[in-house]
Amino acid sequence: MALYEQRLANDLATIRGNIATVGNTVEEALQKAIQAVMTGNRKIANEVILGDHDVNRAFAEIDRLCHSFLALHLPTAGHLRLISSILRLNGELERIGDYASTISREALQMSEPPGPDFRVTLETMAGDSQNMLRRAVKAFNEDDAEAARQTMTISERVGNEFDKVFHDLANAAADDPGKARDMLFLFVIYSRLERISARAENICEETVFATTGETPERRKFNILFLDENNNGQSRLAEAVANKVAADRCLFSSAGRRAANDLHPGLPEFLEAHGLTNGAAPPRALDPASDEVASYDIIVSLDGPASSYIPEQPFHTVLLDWDVASLPEGLEKNETVSRYYDIYREVTAQVRNLVETLHGEV
Repeated sequence: MALYEQRLANDLATIRGNIATVGNTVEEALQKAIQAVMTGNRKIANEVILGDHDVNRAFAEIDRLCHSFLALHLPTAGHLRLISSILRLNGELERIGDYASTISREALQMSEPPGPDFRVTLETMAGDSQNMLRRAVKAFNEDDAEAARQTMTISERVGNEFDKVFHDLANAAADDPGKARDMLFLFVIYSRLERISARAENICEETVFATTGETPERRKFNILFLDENNNGQSRLAEAVANKVAADRCLFSSAGRRAANDLHPGLPEFLEAHGLTNGAAPPRALDPASDEVASYDIIVSLDGPASSYIPEQPFHTVLLDWDVASLPEGLEKNETVSRYYDIYREVTAQVRNLVETLHGEV
């Protein structure tokens, strides 16, 4: 091996070694932070907070090594891709280290360790988040894109766990105002665990990019349209959205109740405008079901969305679109004209929404 190639390999090995070391340090800090929460051990919590200064210096050293590598070796192709991924991974690990420190600070503020009602969910979320972090760093160090892809699947489970516990915390605070302060601190801890899983997912994406050159797939937002009976505006909106941006988002519809069939004249209007009606009959949405939290955005086209969804999930956005009402007892030409008004309004709203989420349609 030529002297230049040997030096390049040695410099890369040094950077990788530092990444492995700081990854282990961050994982250990997170583990201690959770231990401090569960046991109320103030000594451990303070150690984690103080230790974050050493960790930050380690991140700064990795950043320096990467920029020196770029300046010295002027890398191209795979090496350039790897260094750019390491720089981004370094930032993700730094944020996770900050989260461990924040969790420790919250533990110091709590009057007592979490009770049995939240202990199980906290252990579950902490276990999943730590597992994701451990596997993500390992996959990166071993250039294992497949392991990274498998690790990313855990993130959705952590998000679902956080959505469920959000309302449990709010209800516990309402039932016993004396616990409200501790519930606030617990909420911050849960939210940081959820963000750790998201950061670990980012590390996995960097692994896939560094080893294969593949960039992350564009996220498909899950969007639900609502109306009273799922037989009118919501079905038209779903059909329009699928025609405009089915490659960018996942669209569906539901109602407060389920009608027997679509509103009179709507199937003919959809067909005339090249819109797919779909074979599914009208359906009702249960506002208390876990399904509600699975949507990123819920759009009401008939009244306020809050009347359909009394308890808004933490990660869900509720929107109200003001569109024309369904045609009732009108002549055929007037019925078509009313549907066209809804169609025009919905098309403009859908385009604006998708552009907000993904850029120009």
